[in-house]
Amino acid sequence: MKTKKLTLKSLEYDGSLEVINKAELSTFTGGVDVSSDCVFNVFDYLDGSAHDYDFYSLSTSYNLGYTPASNGGGVSTSDIPTIGGYGGMNVYELSGSVTISVGGMTSAGERIMMTFAGATPGINHAVAVTGRVVEDGVTYVKYYDPTTGQNGRRVAGEYASLYAVGHVVD
Repeated sequence: MKTKKLTLKSLEYDGSLEVINKAELSTFTGGVDVSSDCVFNVFDYLDGSAHDYDFYSLSTSYNLGYTPASNGGGVSTSDIPTIGGYGGMNVYELSGSVTISVGGMTSAGERIMMTFAGATPGINHAVAVTGRVVEDGVTYVKYYDPTTGQNGRRVAGEYASLYAVGHVVD
């Protein structure tokens, strides 16, 4: 096999690459728009940084055959338990009447992911539940949003889904 010698001339830039500014660059990680899927960000947050956004994104792409952008802007909700499993977590959708502890966990001590209608119509947003509080007779679910880095709250029951996120013990 004949090899070609690498020279400075062969590395010259021809100006064909698009230049993006620092603000645009900061929205990308591993070639994927970080804001494109909050589910990966929540799992990264809940797993104690055992795995990062790229791990969940690449695992989803390799195993499920899509990225959030190619899937219409987000992870299929039916895949949330599978994606959590890539990080060694037992994830399942909570159904019926759910009691969230003051500390933001299920009665079994599992962390909770909550999804609710996001800014894009038809696309839900995922956050990590951090607690529950009652103010003036109204119960609120408190959360942390790893995608925006902000805390928030919603009236209890005003969400699309809740998922229990427990770590698998070997």
